[in-house]
Amino acid sequence: MIMHLSLSLTLLKVDCINHENTLDAEECCCKLEKKESVMTMKKMYESTRVRSLLKSITFRISATALTMLLVFVFSREFSLTFKIGAADFISKIVLYYFHERAWNIIRWGK
Repeated sequence: MIMHLSLSLTLLKVDCINHENTLDAEECCCKLEKKESVMTMKKMYESTRVRSLLKSITFRISATALTMLLVFVFSREFSLTFKIGAADFISKIVLYYFHERAWNIIRWGK
């Protein structure tokens, strides 16, 4: 989508340069400014896969630490604490990543 907008923007710039009529050139420049603004907004709000992955990992580290603390407080067993912590970390990081990607598709609230 970004590549398509970039190509469209380039073609619009060429079209603006080729206009001899001042009124057409002004109208063309206005269109160009609007396209550039839209392209900037799309880039600003689009979350990359790497960003989603890093957010998933940092959130999971803190959430898993809390889960492990609670398991240890209630069970006082290190073995159980680490088993549940590992299962919690792996399963929920995958779940969160796909949840984040799904929300990136949804336009509502952007």
